[in-house]
Amino acid sequence: MRNYRNSGQGTFTSTVKTTADHGDIQQEVDVTQGLRKRILCPSASAEVKSVLLGVVQPNGSVGFIKDRIEVTREFLDIATRGGGLPETRFRFSSPCLGSACKQWANGGCSLPERLADLISRSDATDAPLPECSIRDQCRWFDQRGSDACRICPKVITRDNSQ
Repeated sequence: MRNYRNSGQGTFTSTVKTTADHGDIQQEVDVTQGLRKRILCPSASAEVKSVLLGVVQPNGSVGFIKDRIEVTREFLDIATRGGGLPETRFRFSSPCLGSACKQWANGGCSLPERLADLISRSDATDAPLPECSIRDQCRWFDQRGSDACRICPKVITRDNSQ
């Protein structure tokens, strides 16, 4: 269900009722441009203009970067020196591909749904949410709320075997 109301600032707020226990999801629509905020995938491939989300730590978790850093060609050139994929050492974000993505199923991204099983078996459920530069646009947060955020540091887009 979507309820649109004018917030008086040239935007509409869309309240989306979800079945997850994280309340209403707020999406803003800029009526001056007629576009919704772009939803971002938090586990994307390394590409020019993607967002560098974090660095894979020695313990295998992701240390998130507070500020948005746009990936440049120079960064990718340096990150691929010596072989190996940048996704084994960094986490990236880029626009969600929606139904064009192989992870898309039943009208949404299947990854946060599959990760939800890990959350209940994890000590991450009591951890504070990590700082994140894309939370307000994140596909996983949009679907699963804080549950997805708590497991997110444990997700590496590609391990060294891929």
